Amino acid sequence: MLMRWTPTGDLTSLHGAVDRLIEQLAGGQASWGRGALQTFQLPVDVVETESGYRIEAPIPGFKPEEVEVTFSNGLLNIRAEHREERRDEEGDYVRREMVYGNMFRQLGLPSDVKGDDIRAEFEDGVLRIEVPKTPKPQPKRISVARRTSQRSGEQAKLQGDGNTQESSGQTATAQSREKAAAKSR
Repeated sequence: MLMRWTPTGDLTSLHGAVDRLIEQLAGGQASWGRGALQTFQLPVDVVETESGYRIEAPIPGFKPEEVEVTFSNGLLNIRAEHREERRDEEGDYVRREMVYGNMFRQLGLPSDVKGDDIRAEFEDGVLRIEVPKTPKPQPKRISVARRTSQRSGEQAKLQGDGNTQESSGQTATAQSREKAAAKSR
């Protein structure tokens, strides 16, 4: 039997394999036992805004008291767990595609976030988390002052005394010319 190759199918299976590998390395968050609810990786959207980051995660079917958001050592953890819940259902399923289980996601946040000011709200099955960040430091202009050094002061002194030295130098030159002229006579 021939099957048509689709690149999205390969990407989907690769994505699932990578997710399972990360989950195993992170300590096996999934519980696969019979009767236990599976733990799924929670999909998130992360948007950087001027004042911080906005994280949105769809968690339909959960109540706000079943959702826990924690932040520690640069890691934001989102855990949604259904409490023990038994349903007495009437009839047999012909087809069952709705997945029930717990959700978990761990996100590493940059060092510029204000962990104490993180806020989370739950509305219409969507968890919204606002993560403020510290404002970027703005460049500070440092004024450059004009400084007069000792050397500048000495040059000014020399310039002030220049007339005297110049006239003394001219006098010395004139005297040496006279001496040279006297010897040649």
